[in-house]
Amino acid sequence: MGLKKISIQELCTGMFISELDISWQKTPFFRHKRLVTEQQDIELLKQAGVEWLVIDISKSKLSRVKSKVKIMADASSIVLEQPEAVLVEIQVETPKVKPKSFAPKVALKQELKAAKQVQNEILEAVKTLQKACERGEVISSEAVNPVVEKTLNSIDNNSQAMMALLHEGRDGSKVTMHSFGVFALVLLLSTHLEYSVEDQQELGLAALIHDAGWTKLPIHLMSKGKHYTPTEKKLVTQHITIVKKMLKDQPEISSRVMSVVEQHHEFLDGSGYPKQLKGDDIDPWSRLLTTCNEYDEMVHGLGEHPGMTPQSALSSLFRLSKKGKLDPLYTTHLISLLGVYPIGSVVQLTNEKIGIVVEVNQVEPLKPKVKIFYERAGKESHLKAVVDLMDIDEKVLRVLDVGGADEELDPKSLLLFSVDMVEYTQSV
Repeated sequence: MGLKKISIQELCTGMFISELDISWQKTPFFRHKRLVTEQQDIELLKQAGVEWLVIDISKSKLSRVKSKVKIMADASSIVLEQPEAVLVEIQVETPKVKPKSFAPKVALKQELKAAKQVQNEILEAVKTLQKACERGEVISSEAVNPVVEKTLNSIDNNSQAMMALLHEGRDGSKVTMHSFGVFALVLLLSTHLEYSVEDQQELGLAALIHDAGWTKLPIHLMSKGKHYTPTEKKLVTQHITIVKKMLKDQPEISSRVMSVVEQHHEFLDGSGYPKQLKGDDIDPWSRLLTTCNEYDEMVHGLGEHPGMTPQSALSSLFRLSKKGKLDPLYTTHLISLLGVYPIGSVVQLTNEKIGIVVEVNQVEPLKPKVKIFYERAGKESHLKAVVDLMDIDEKVLRVLDVGGADEELDPKSLLLFSVDMVEYTQSV
C-alpha cells in the first residue's frame, strides 16, 4: 500500500481516495473510499469543502502518481503557559478541518463512572491481545471492536471522561496502562477529525498492540526517564522487531495495521527508528499514533522522557512539530482537543490557591474547574473543594511543574497525579 497526502488541487481522475479532511457524511458519495472516475467527482468534493485528502496509490488507476504533502492552513494562536509562569503565544498552523464538536451529552461526574468500567474492559483487552501475541494465538477483531464501540460511545457522551482517565496516576503493568492511554488518545483524536468507525477499529487495534514487543524486554527500561545508553537504545528498538514477528502470521491483522505498528517511532525528518523513514513514506495513521504515543510517554515519564505536566507535554509536542519530527496536522488538533489547561494540569490561581484542573470548560477554556489542594504555597486545604472559575472572580495565574522547578510548592506531594477521578465524582 502506498499512501500519499495531497491537496484537492492535485486530485485527478484515476486516483483512489482513502481519507478526506471532512466527514463522508458531508460529501455527495455513498461509499467511504472510492476511485475518482470523473472530473465531476472532484468538483463535488471541492464544493463539499474538501481541502486535503489521502490517496492510495496501489489502488489508483494511474501509470504514475506524483504528489506533494501540502497542508492548506491558517495561522491561529493557542496560548500555552510554561512552568516558569511565562505566557507563550504559540502560532500554530491549523488545517482547515472542521473537527467534530464535543458538546457533552452527559455530565462529567456521571460519565466518569461509566468510562472507568470501559477502561477496565480496555485493559483486559490489552492483556488478552498481549497473551495471544506471545503464544502465537489468533488475534480476533472480536477482542477489539466491542471496546472501540464502548469507548466511542463514552467520547460521544462526554469526551473529558476519557481525557481524565488517561491523565490519572498509574498502577500495574506499564505496557498495559500505556496501551490504554494511547488507545484512548487515538480514538479521541480520530473522532475529533471525524474518521470512520471502520478506520477507528483498525487504529484502535494498532494502538492496543503497538508495544506488545515490550513484554519480551527488561521492563524497567520502559520508564527510565533519561537518555538511554547506546546499548540500551539498541535493546529498546528491538520491541518493534519482536512485535512484527508476533504479528506476521496473524490472519486478521491488515497490512496497514502492521505498518502503523512498525512505524510508531518513525519521525518525519528521518530521525526515528527502525527504518529512519521520512515524510510521505510514513503512513498518516502512524503519524497520528506517534503523536499520541509521544504525549502519553511524556506525561507518564516513559521511555527517555522524565515525566512532565500535560501543559509542558503539549508545548514539547509543538516544538517537535516545528522541528519537522511530528506531523503538524495531528499535533495541532491534539493541542486543540486537550485544551489550554488539560485535565491534570497543576495550576496556581490569582488568589494563591493551588490545585489540579479536573474539568475543562469548552466554552471558556481559560476558566476550568480546579480541585484545590493548597490555600497557598505550603498550606494544605483540608476541604479539597472544587471551584469553577466561571463562578468566581479569579483566574489561572500560572501552570506549575511540581515534579520539577516548583517542587517546593507541593511539600506533601499532593499534586503529582493525585486526583482520583472516580473519587472526584463522588465528592461533588
